[in-house]
Parts: sequence; structure tokens; C-alpha cells
Amino acid sequence: MAWPRSKLTRPALGQKPLYSAVDHGHPIFLKQTDFASATRGGSWGTFAESFIRLNERALRELDIVPSVVARHPEPTIQLTPGGRAGAIPLCSAQSGSVVAGLVVKPRFGWMGVGEVMSETGWAASPIFLELPLVPGSARHVPPWVLAGPILFRLRALLATVIPGYAMHEEIRQNPRGQVLWQRYITQSLTRGVWQRLPCRFPDLNVDPIIRSYIRWSLERIRSDLVKVEEGEPVGRALILSHLVFWNNWRT
Repeated sequence: MAWPRSKLTRPALGQKPLYSAVDHGHPIFLKQTDFASATRGGSWGTFAESFIRLNERALRELDIVPSVVARHPEPTIQLTPGGRAGAIPLCSAQSGSVVAGLVVKPRFGWMGVGEVMSETGWAASPIFLELPLVPGSARHVPPWVLAGPILFRLRALLATVIPGYAMHEEIRQNPRGQVLWQRYITQSLTRGVWQRLPCRFPDLNVDPIIRSYIRWSLERIRSDLVKVEEGEPVGRALILSHLVFWNNWRT
């Protein structure tokens, strides 16, 4: 079977380049000017050792083997993909800052991997690397790749969160806890809405900050999944899972 050849996605003006490959596929040949200042003949020279050293950890995490190989007209750096799919940032050989990205796609396609993970209950879910964001990777990696493990992590988080008592303020028609009389006089009594009682009382609930984080995450996941729902059965399944999770969480 012949693998699709690796390629470099040339960025729009102001965007960082994104290299693309397939796991166990053809090697990638890096363009020296993407990672260091231009040299005569386009040679990597001493920049090659610096590039490999600065990107060693990220390349290892994605099972990428770097090497300097002879190539016309000058030697260059070759990245050989292994058996892992994913995305990593690539750093400059001079400054160490992120100047490009690399996406390794699964040879059976994202959908093939997604169906397997969905059938196994995401038993082997993607790993989040403690690395900077990969520029441009969101356009090449389906959102459900991250949505699946994030939903399961949020469920696990809620399962470990123990509700506690926190002071809560609410406008009520029946008094509860402490009536805030000064606010009642200035905000209710003077406006003729005598039945509106501002009260403060202890309430058993999950930490409101955690709830706000979870709410934001769920809304962002749903927004991303809806954009690609058609033609992506894994995305549709996760949307249904998201709705069940959302309804259970709100109740």
C-alpha cells in the first residue's frame, strides 16, 4: 500500500507554516528558512543541531525520529513519522519560540480512529501534551478528537466534586435566612415592591466557579461539534452524549 506523501501547508499571510504527514508514512523534509535565518545555499549548518535539541521532547512525544540527511542541493533535516497520530508545535532553531506546527494523521483516517474509540468507550483516548498550542492544527484535526476525552474528564471531575455550603443571596417573596433590611428599604420599600425580600442564606451546591468553568466548556464543545455534525457519526454521537451530560448536570 502506498502512503500519501507528506506535505507542507503553505500559510496565509501572517500565519505559521503547518507540516503534514501520515503515521508510518513518508518522511518530512523541513525548509530551513521556516526555522532559522536564511543562509547561503539554504544550508541548515549549525542550526540543525539546535533545532533537534529544542524540539527533542515534542518529537519524542509523537514518535518522530529526526535526522540530518543528504539531499540536493544541500543536506536537510528529515522527520520520520512513527506509529502515533497527533499534532505538536515546532520551535525556531534560534529563538526557541513556536514558528511552525506538525500534524501526523492516522493512516486509516480520523473517522476510522473515531469509530474505534467510540465503540470502546474512549478507553484509549488522546493524550493532552503539556506543550504550546499547534498553529493551524484546528483546521486539520476534527474537533471530536478533543471533545470525547474532555467530556469524560468533566464527568470524572463532577463525580469527585463534593457539594458544600456557601452563602447565597436571592430576592424572595418569603423570608429565608437573613433578611437584608437595608437593601430592602432602599431597593424594595422605596419603590413600592414590598414583597421583594433580599435574603442571604447558606445553600448546598457545587462550587460556582467550577460550575462556570464546566458550563463554558460544554457550550464551547457543543459549538465546535455542531459545525461538523453532518457526515461525522462520531461527532453526532458526542453531541447526543453532550446533551445527556448537559441535562443531568443542570438537574
